[in-house]
Amino acid sequence: LSADAPFVSFNCADYAQNTQLLFGHIFGIKKGAYTGAAQDSPGLIAKADGGILFLDEIHRLPPEGQEMLFTFIDKGIYRPLGESAQVHEASVQIIGATTESSESFLSTFNRRIPMAITLPNLASRSLDERYEIISLF
Repeated sequence: LSADAPFVSFNCADYAQNTQLLFGHIFGIKKGAYTGAAQDSPGLIAKADGGILFLDEIHRLPPEGQEMLFTFIDKGIYRPLGESAQVHEASVQIIGATTESSESFLSTFNRRIPMAITLPNLASRSLDERYEIISLF
């Protein structure tokens, strides 16, 4: 990645109750996709092109969104909400964070993710580690 590569962060839990809005934020919205969509709106994938998209609380992404994200991960292509005639391409590294066990959700992600990092919670860390973390903050 270049030094000025974009880093875009998004919390999937913010829109978990409105899946279409969640998809629209991630993949973009085509003008006329729904009432009130008066103009094209680029999604986070377009904004993160050439950089990193950090999806926090990724376990809140519903199955339909997971499949759309899998298509992007596998092929590098996506369609904004309401787009049917054209596919878009982007080069984005995706980082997903969750508080859930990866075995309990998104099992298909495990085949596509080259690395998983598990961070121990604060209670399981030594006093020295806790003090060091507090000092950093």
